[in-house]
Amino acid sequence: MLWNITRGLGQDIVKIDMNITFRIPFAFMAIACLIAGCMPHAAYRAYQERKEGNEAFAINDNYLRVDPERYPVFSVAENREAPRSSVNPDTGYEGSRNPDFSVEHNWEVTHAFSGRFLIHSEGYESDSCWLRSGDDRRRQENCREEGKGHSFNIYVYVRPTGEAYGWQYMANQERRFLDSDKVSLFRIDDSGDWSGQPWFECVDRCDKLERMKQEEIEGGDPFGVGDGEEQGSEIE
Repeated sequence: MLWNITRGLGQDIVKIDMNITFRIPFAFMAIACLIAGCMPHAAYRAYQERKEGNEAFAINDNYLRVDPERYPVFSVAENREAPRSSVNPDTGYEGSRNPDFSVEHNWEVTHAFSGRFLIHSEGYESDSCWLRSGDDRRRQENCREEGKGHSFNIYVYVRPTGEAYGWQYMANQERRFLDSDKVSLFRIDDSGDWSGQPWFECVDRCDKLERMKQEEIEGGDPFGVGDGEEQGSEIE
């Protein structure tokens, strides 16, 4: 197996070329590399997702960060129950519960790529951390103001119209040491009930909405990041 790691457009690119004469199974090598930290786990998951026909890619989210001041601020129009995540009807799993959406939480655009926008709320992030910590006091320490938070941060995909259409979880880089651990799997989790949109409305910097709408129109292929050799971080 030949590892060819290149850099393009300021982004780390992970490519894997398989030597057909190599007799060790790919799965064995992948597990060995995951243990050694040479392959981002998110990249391997993206590879598996794409094999199953799902749209996904893996990359360090810092490459997709934007200045929130250039975008509107959103909030839900009314308090409402949040959709569950990772729902699996095939196994009967009802999904993981998430904190309710509150009008008290403001959400800012933190990441943008290919006509898609991700919003994040510090208040909602805190609620999510406490919910996932349960009664574990050690985990609760990370949810306090001076703590580093949960191992994954939670975001929402949103359109300029306020329509929300899925969750996005990203590695909390403050709790990651290896560069490979800082790579996140980008995949829309819309397995829960996202009906009855739009849920969000602009509450501040609404003059930025037109710019956001134009970006959405000009975004191109929604998951263009990671499709070519010049962008993304994935396994082919």
